[in-house]
Amino acid sequence: MQRTKPTVKSGRLYQLERESVPIDVGTPSWYNWLEQHTSFLFVDHTGVITVRKTETDRGEAEWQASRTRIGKVFTVTLGPSHAITQSNLQAAARRLAGKHVPIESATKSTATPAASILPIPEPAADTGSLHSLIRTKLNRPRSGSDIITRTRLIERLNAALGDEIMLVCAPAGFGKTTVLVQWLQTIDRPSAWLSLDEHDNELPNFVQSLAAALQTVFPDAFEATASLLKAPRILPPDHIAPLLINDLADVPDDIILVLDDYHRIHNNEVHTLLELLVEHLPPQLHLILSSRSDPQLPVARWLAKGRLNELRGSDLRF
Repeated sequence: MQRTKPTVKSGRLYQLERESVPIDVGTPSWYNWLEQHTSFLFVDHTGVITVRKTETDRGEAEWQASRTRIGKVFTVTLGPSHAITQSNLQAAARRLAGKHVPIESATKSTATPAASILPIPEPAADTGSLHSLIRTKLNRPRSGSDIITRTRLIERLNAALGDEIMLVCAPAGFGKTTVLVQWLQTIDRPSAWLSLDEHDNELPNFVQSLAAALQTVFPDAFEATASLLKAPRILPPDHIAPLLINDLADVPDDIILVLDDYHRIHNNEVHTLLELLVEHLPPQLHLILSSRSDPQLPVARWLAKGRLNELRGSDLRF
């Protein structure tokens, strides 16, 4: 059957002209083609989706993927041209095939997604700033045999599992990391650990480290989030957040995510991403923030809404 639209299949773009040479997805020629065209089909084992370029309320071009199922059109946003990678397209096709997020979260709507109504930061730097990930950052620190068990604090942490977020905030030397390690050793629930450092103060590196930490628990998950790192430029936080939230919503079990040393983060883009994540936090995720000082996040608002529990220096003192 003759194609009626340019088609991406097996990682290559086939144009309508018979003499045209196929273009490999992810190459400079691919991104040049995207800038000059407005639609194509994507084909894989899940079926066929239509990908179209649209204009946002800010007058910027972005791509959306759509598919008709059970008599309805379902749509997911892919982002600007530099975000259209093979992995991103595959993840969108799986969602639109009904194999991931609930149908209502992908339904085509004229309403603006909740994640996009917050302030939009300036575009991030090139992903060339990505650093070589130090794998030991993903390992939970060891607990020494001579450490005193903080039973009272462990009970506080257990009780806080009903809340979405736990903030452990105290100066250096108060035993924040130690008590979190002790606590995780006592509970039967998957946990991911990320010890933040100065490199994670850049949005691309933070996303890289976060995805790697989560993949220590679910190695085959977070494909859409990881695919962002293959794009020529990192997306802004309001585009990354929906992909990360959908990836988290796909995991089969509850998970505890510990971000240790969050006081090292001063980048507003990273704060914005984390705030967007918390505002739409999937029920499977329990987030732990450990910091020497109050993070630049709406902690007071989360506390007032009953979404956050906290341990302070006064709690950690012997």
